[in-house]
Amino acid sequence: MLEVLPQANYNSAEKYFSKALDISLSLRGELGGDHPIIAFRRANVARLLHVLAKYEDAVHEYERAIKTLSAWLGSGNAESVRLRHNVADILLEQAKYSEATKICESALEIRQRALGESHPAVAESLDILAWLLHSQGKFEEARPLYDHSLKIRQEAFGDSHPAGKYDEARQLYDLSLKIRLKVLGDSHPVVASSLYNLATLLLYQDKLEEAEPLYRRAIEIGKVTLGENHTKLATWRDSFAYLLSSQGKLDEAKPLYDRSLEIRQKLLGDCHPLVAGSLHELGVLLYRKGKFGEAEPLFRSAIKISKVKFGENHPELATSLSWLAHALREQGKYDEALPLAQQATSILERSFGSRHPRTQENAALVQKLHLAMGEAQEPGGHPEQKQGDLEAGVGNSAEVEDPDLTT
Repeated sequence: MLEVLPQANYNSAEKYFSKALDISLSLRGELGGDHPIIAFRRANVARLLHVLAKYEDAVHEYERAIKTLSAWLGSGNAESVRLRHNVADILLEQAKYSEATKICESALEIRQRALGESHPAVAESLDILAWLLHSQGKFEEARPLYDHSLKIRQEAFGDSHPAGKYDEARQLYDLSLKIRLKVLGDSHPVVASSLYNLATLLLYQDKLEEAEPLYRRAIEIGKVTLGENHTKLATWRDSFAYLLSSQGKLDEAKPLYDRSLEIRQKLLGDCHPLVAGSLHELGVLLYRKGKFGEAEPLFRSAIKISKVKFGENHPELATSLSWLAHALREQGKYDEALPLAQQATSILERSFGSRHPRTQENAALVQKLHLAMGEAQEPGGHPEQKQGDLEAGVGNSAEVEDPDLTT
């Protein structure tokens, strides 16, 4: 329901949802206390508060809804688990990874007790928890959860189940879009979401020319129906900008990244992981345009945020450190680039191991910088620098869109 509201109507919607909750609360006597109806009203208010980025208020309402549903229906009821995942989604947006992980662990335990170890819903909770661990660089902890989830799905559906198959997914997205166009018309935000999802699937398949017009159409509908400053628009612009950058359309991609950064700074503040991501991608774009000096402060800002939000040992930090090292290398600032490249290599080695390609490529960058510093000391010495060195030294860090835990 919430995603169909234009941005300008969210505050009005909050008022009406709150009024509906107040009416339900006034009927506690007739309902026999905190009835599940009240919990569902609270959940509606919480979802809207989440959209408005009123995170603490949203979590508070979700927790009260969960408490009521658990009291009436038992702690293992499906709706309570879904609401726990919604709480985790809010915590994730705030980069509160430890708290989000605990919530997802609780949701997994509840489903395992209520449904058994081999239920497909347990696989869903395993996937969510694994992704959260993966996003924190805890790859060894995430891997067995992914494996367990896959085993459950294989036992439940067989090895030929369409999950993960792009062609079947394309058919489902096409069907969803066709239905929504027929029912809602071609200027509805839910239609825009379908267009975006289909475009992103095509992007994953490297079908960039097919994806491009779908992104354009989704963004145009979104601007009219959701408003220019909606968080969805920031994500959609980022994904489209990434596609354009992949096509070499850097001048067209830049204003999309700029706008996404502006929206995120306004809604999330200057020290948020999504802001760091926007700064990093802008830096990458400027680097590819040969504007190394302009890219440098953007990478530094992204690194500063990543250290605060992720800590000193996260692969996201290593990615920005590597790009900054390359930008400095291109400017001949070898002595500044070297410790950054060394730090990135150390992080990647701890995260992936010494034999991982990213670790080895960054180790090679360290060697090249040592060589460059030696040659630069020779009269007239200036080592050749190649764009290919960057592509080998740093993996692409662009995230099209984080998994949406909200149900």
